[in-house]
Amino acid sequence: MHLTEVYQIYPTERECIIFLEKMRWDGLPRCPYCKSHRSTFLTKEGRHHCNGCNVSYSVTVGTVFHRTHLPLQKWFLAASLIIGNEQDIPIRQLACDLQVAKNTASYIFARISRALYRSDQRQLLQDISCRTSDLIVLAIEQRTETTTWQTWQR
Repeated sequence: MHLTEVYQIYPTERECIIFLEKMRWDGLPRCPYCKSHRSTFLTKEGRHHCNGCNVSYSVTVGTVFHRTHLPLQKWFLAASLIIGNEQDIPIRQLACDLQVAKNTASYIFARISRALYRSDQRQLLQDISCRTSDLIVLAIEQRTETTTWQTWQR
């Protein structure tokens, strides 16, 4: 699995946010602070504003992705690589796959590993890992079928 394949599945940060909103809220935003469903979407910021407690929030609040500067695509790939491997992935290999520094990869690994102990976070990360892996397998199968068909036509 490569970063380029994840970027094909989730080409923009917005695509990742839409996926997270569907997984966490099922289309109905919920304030993580007061649990209210009364919110307004702030288009310019890409966040929601709670009309109950007057706080703005995003879908990443309360998740492993909160307060990070890395693109969500890299987090999604990291979750797939860490959860998908039966053995622990070496930090240097994770850094190479994500195209980040070794210390950043170590931080990501530690944060995801810690999050796996929380049931809500574990479920979210497993859903991301399964969805990403399934879509990559489909993309590879489609690419293989196209290549086989083109070879056969020649």
